[in-house]
Amino acid sequence: MSIQGILLQEQTARSSENLFNSFLTLDSPHTYSISDGVGVAEISNTDEFSLTGQGCMKVRFLTSGSNIAFNAQDNTNSLIKSTGLHYIQFAVYKNNPTADVNLTVSVYINDVFSETRAVAQNLYNASGFIDGNWNIYYQSFLANEGDIVSLSWDCDSDDETAIIYMDNFKLERSNQNLIAPTLYSNPSFLPTKYTKVYDFDNDQVLDEDIGTNFIFSATRESNCGTILLNTSITPQKLNSFFEIQANFLAEVPSGTNIHIDAVLLINGINYLGQTVYLNKPTDDFQYGNITFSLPVNQEFLDNTGVVTLTARGNNITISRRSLTVKEESNFN
Repeated sequence: MSIQGILLQEQTARSSENLFNSFLTLDSPHTYSISDGVGVAEISNTDEFSLTGQGCMKVRFLTSGSNIAFNAQDNTNSLIKSTGLHYIQFAVYKNNPTADVNLTVSVYINDVFSETRAVAQNLYNASGFIDGNWNIYYQSFLANEGDIVSLSWDCDSDDETAIIYMDNFKLERSNQNLIAPTLYSNPSFLPTKYTKVYDFDNDQVLDEDIGTNFIFSATRESNCGTILLNTSITPQKLNSFFEIQANFLAEVPSGTNIHIDAVLLINGINYLGQTVYLNKPTDDFQYGNITFSLPVNQEFLDNTGVVTLTARGNNITISRRSLTVKEESNFN
């Protein structure tokens, strides 16, 4: 098994374009989907600590000795522009010097995982981790033009008080002059068009096991002449980067395994999905934040899309609803 993780404390003076999409600046609020180890940790973006920018990813362990696997759904999807050797790099900070933490960042190409692309590290001083510092890791791999790169994470800790922070995720194309790890640079920001609707006055009831379109008549904001969001979600340009954010406040009903399944449908096909678990006591309120990110393909451009929400375990009432769609592209 060939798993590499090279730890360096100083970065070279060279830099190149960051191919990751803007989600991986980690500056926007986001709660990550835990696929293994629900209740073992809380994982979200936070503005309480960062290496660069306004925020970073925070993993707060709640118990010790259990593995946690989590992902950002398809929000990390990023497009490879040219065939060749690429690098991924990122920085990690740990709050507790005595905590023995294992971390693996897995790199997928077109949804296919390979151990040779994973970065597996023991975040402990006996393994070379330097406490009180951001530690930088990187990995190299081959990718082809048009490939989609995405990430997932898993970790464990022997100390339930441990917190780790991750920031400065960078994906770059290598060349003969590039020496990794390079200086961090933000993803290239293209012109962004957006449309937002919000309704903070009216409630909506999601009937159990029945999909309900998350489209509603409400206050509208937009910075583009062509509306991206009306009765459906309408991208404007092929191969642009598209992001959809759905936010609401849910009143927790009685029952067990109460959750909301969110799906992005394009041409009636389930493209992306995300689940919001309602873990608070009955009659409490819990915010739900859902983000879908994807490049616009021909099917999306021709057929538009819609977000549906399905209540599981009971009917669920939501309020303070907002839906924002953003498209990044060279619109010339």
